[in-house]
Amino acid sequence: MPVPLFRKSGFLLILLVAFHFSVIQISYSSEEFSGKVSGLQIQAGELQAKGYYDKAIPIIKEVLALQKAALGGSNAEVAQSLDLLGELHYLAGKYPEAEPFLKESLSIRMKLFGPNHTDTAKSLDHLGILYDLLAEYAKAEKYLNDALKIRETAYGKDHPDVAETLVTLARVQIDKDDRDKSEPLLNRALAIQEKSLGPEHPDLTNTLNTLAWMHIDTDDFEKAEPFCRRALEISEKAFGPEHPYVADSLNYLGRFYHSRREYDKSIEANKRALDIREKFLGTDHPDVALSLNDLALPYYSREEYNTAKTLLIRSLSIREKALGPNHPYLGAVRN
Repeated sequence: MPVPLFRKSGFLLILLVAFHFSVIQISYSSEEFSGKVSGLQIQAGELQAKGYYDKAIPIIKEVLALQKAALGGSNAEVAQSLDLLGELHYLAGKYPEAEPFLKESLSIRMKLFGPNHTDTAKSLDHLGILYDLLAEYAKAEKYLNDALKIRETAYGKDHPDVAETLVTLARVQIDKDDRDKSEPLLNRALAIQEKSLGPEHPDLTNTLNTLAWMHIDTDDFEKAEPFCRRALEISEKAFGPEHPYVADSLNYLGRFYHSRREYDKSIEANKRALDIREKFLGTDHPDVALSLNDLALPYYSREEYNTAKTLLIRSLSIREKALGPNHPYLGAVRN
């Protein structure tokens, strides 16, 4: 039996009204979702910028949960949050926990964008940093070289992102005691950054600190000093007197003073670095262990052996917990 025209019209009107309100509800929900996610991301970004990496982690985990519920698992925004979670974990000294987030991010980006995309390069770069921290140098070099190739192709050879990867590659070479390879990488990175970013940009601090580290490790202390002082000046100007990046610069300056047998100055610089790292990173972070180790050196040189021993034992305990008992760094501390 045919449906009367007025009933058809009424039915269609009901459908149209229902559709109208569903669109309004979807639009409202979408705006509410975007606003909530954006607010959380801003909050986490401010914490990360200040050096409170551990405090930013639960916020980005909340963002990730919201994104997965709303967008599904294989999504560019989800990949970005996973990548950030991995980065925050290794910055917070939680190296093993960083790996699954970074690997999942890379897998999604490879699927969405392919192997030659700049987002893929970002995941590769972060995995390279992580594997260097874990002393898995072959893996680190592979991921970093892949990232470097993508970035040079996409951006050209003089881009700041290219310089960033060059610095990490250089750090791997220093960790491997292959300093002949590290210096040209660092010099190239510094030249790129000075040209593209300017001589006082905060991104230069990692490059300058790494150059200082390389020269200190090769006992070329006079070359190390200007890099130490310039890195500290830039980092304090950019981040203030208390920030993990400032602590990095103080750490290398403390090593420099120790090499010059200026033990009081070395202790002062290392104590300040230790205080900053404990405040921002917590008492069990691998960088705190590094400060304890470097603070022990001038005490040992001043024949204050009990003080040096106490610092070294605490350093060893932190590193064994964070890195595992077989990490190469632990051999140096034990010796």
